[in-house]
Amino acid sequence: MFQSAFLPNFTRNTSKQINYLLEDDFRIATPVLAPAVNGTLATDGVNVRTVTDTNNKISIYGNQCSFLSGSVANVDGLWYPPHVRGAGKVWVSSITIGRVANDLRIGIDVNNSGVIQDGFRFISSGSLRALDAAAATKVVGTYDINTKYDLAMVERLSGYFTFIRGGAFTNWSFLYPSETTSTATIFPGISSASSTCDCAIDFMKVANVEYLVSPIASDSFNRANGSIGNTDGLGAFESGGDGVQWINEIGSWNISGNVASAATLSSSLAVATVNLQTPNVHIEVDATRFAGEIGLIVRYLDASNFIKLRINSSAVIMEKVIGGVSTSVSTTAVTYTVGARLEARVIGNTFHIYYNNAFVKSNTVTDASLQSGTKVGLYANTVGNTINNFVAWDLGDTGVYNSLDQFIL
Repeated sequence: MFQSAFLPNFTRNTSKQINYLLEDDFRIATPVLAPAVNGTLATDGVNVRTVTDTNNKISIYGNQCSFLSGSVANVDGLWYPPHVRGAGKVWVSSITIGRVANDLRIGIDVNNSGVIQDGFRFISSGSLRALDAAAATKVVGTYDINTKYDLAMVERLSGYFTFIRGGAFTNWSFLYPSETTSTATIFPGISSASSTCDCAIDFMKVANVEYLVSPIASDSFNRANGSIGNTDGLGAFESGGDGVQWINEIGSWNISGNVASAATLSSSLAVATVNLQTPNVHIEVDATRFAGEIGLIVRYLDASNFIKLRINSSAVIMEKVIGGVSTSVSTTAVTYTVGARLEARVIGNTFHIYYNNAFVKSNTVTDASLQSGTKVGLYANTVGNTINNFVAWDLGDTGVYNSLDQFIL
């Protein structure tokens, strides 16, 4: 079914009554102090808590589950029984971090031991990261201690969408669209990643629903050779974001062999954009270079004012163009891989860059002309370089994901 790219980009299947596979709100009459939490029932009376607590630091009291400093990193944690992955199922929790020197992981695991594989990582000095199959931790923002954060994960066919609200995140905010973990049987939980882990969680739930998140623009480019045309809504696992017109702004792009290909250059550039109607977005493409550079355009205002995120044979480069003058923002060495994904999280004056499933760099750009541009798109400086699977996600700063409240209230 067609869904406008500029309507709120979520739906929930209302034909099914919401029920929970897991509900644990820690509201109990008698505290359960360490080391007695292991083997106790969640407050839903069904799910059993599995706890590894080497130094007796995990307790339930004051309507919270508390982790105190002194736990064993990458060993201690709390897990719940597994459920079967299903696109649209929603995991939610609420957490408060108690100290600056901290490192913990919370979200969904592939077993009930070790470290949480997917979800959120709260690291020392306020660094907030998205977990993508444990090894890939991607900077997505910052957090404050002694501040309550609501967290949500929406299951995908493979991977998860992660969302947060609290502190500077005044609305439910889209953090990252992971795709790596496809394990069918998954375990909600929280684990310590350092001996200084110090936090309290208010609840953990898994809603058995179909909460579907759709891109605001998406294109597989899988169509007949010729004009680049409009987005087809098929660049991601999730449908949506179709019917948005591509505009050749500088030089031209076309469709060739079911990919977008730089066809002609003007002033040594080929740039095509779509207008997303919002400046704050997460953009991802699969990029292949045969020579020169390939990449993304964000905050495009006109041919003289935009930001380039590009990859060459050995580095990811961010460059700003203001009044037609290009200035380097950052150059970060990477290993170029054919068809690897290049991503950008663009929020306010902050730009987080990722390549080949790894965090690359965070930059700040404060120039006024580069704050409001709502066009994003494709960049190349060599004819024949190609892009596949373009996807753009709304970051939610205007409240389009606030229906997640229904799972925590």
